[in-house]
Amino acid sequence: MIRRAVANDLPEIRRIRGTVRENRRQDTARATPEMIAWFMDGPGIWVWEEADAICGFAAADPRDGKVWALFVDTPNEGRGIGGALLDAVCTLLADAGHREFCLETEPGKRAEAFYRARGWTGDEINERGELLLRRHVGDEKA
Repeated sequence: MIRRAVANDLPEIRRIRGTVRENRRQDTARATPEMIAWFMDGPGIWVWEEADAICGFAAADPRDGKVWALFVDTPNEGRGIGGALLDAVCTLLADAGHREFCLETEPGKRAEAFYRARGWTGDEINERGELLLRRHVGDEKA
């Protein structure tokens, strides 16, 4: 069900990213075509596929240990897809030698609760008003 995205998946990935209920993209410069191409050619964008449909996607940057994206299509929320995709990209980061992973998310939203339930911690707010969360290898929760 989880596989590396190919170029033909990009329209569906963009659709999912554009239709999420929370963490709506306001700064499009943070996901430039060049960045997306780098992820596609490099560490990969990972998708959950069922019945020839993309249900969610994730990406992580092995250069800095950061989860760059994790989004699940609204009709598929609550099915474990997000957790499985998060595990996949954290494995990529661990395989790259990282023992601590980080990510940014909106404070007080469902995503924060999702990550905290999986062992992510932190309370620092960055210059964009996003919550910085971290997880050390071995801090996973079932």
